[in-house]
Amino acid sequence: MLSRPRLARNSYRSRLRKLKPCSARRLIPLRVKCRGISWREDASNLDTQYLRNRLRQELIPSLRHRYNQRIVPQLATTADILREESEALQCWATEVFDREAVVEGSNVSWNVDTLLSLPAGLQKRLLRLSFEKAALGNHRLSAKNVASIMELLSTGNSGMSLETGFFR
Repeated sequence: MLSRPRLARNSYRSRLRKLKPCSARRLIPLRVKCRGISWREDASNLDTQYLRNRLRQELIPSLRHRYNQRIVPQLATTADILREESEALQCWATEVFDREAVVEGSNVSWNVDTLLSLPAGLQKRLLRLSFEKAALGNHRLSAKNVASIMELLSTGNSGMSLETGFFR
């Protein structure tokens, strides 16, 4: 009995996948209707007070018209590449963290020389990972926080501190 809903769900997903190549967003409702799927338009999709709608209705058409007709597929390809590389970097960071970080309870310590010997992108990922391991709850470091920590580490000065925004 459990396989039936899964089969129906997978069938629905496969129908949606077939719609993805449709390059003109305005054609999607027509293609959906032709396949016997009911279409529902959310009124908020037209409201440009939302960033996602300004991107869809203003920025993307402008980029397509002024710079590159194929901007959307190129952005999608770039996003896929960045996602894959981010996943690889996360795996590498996890391996280095498990090997090099000293974790005692909620404290994470690093040999600064070891950390600074790594590529900058990996250092930043390790700082974020260290903070996530040490922080309670769902807190993240901003890019500004990471840059401040990197600057602090590179100066070699002791007794310095920085605010992460964690204790707001």
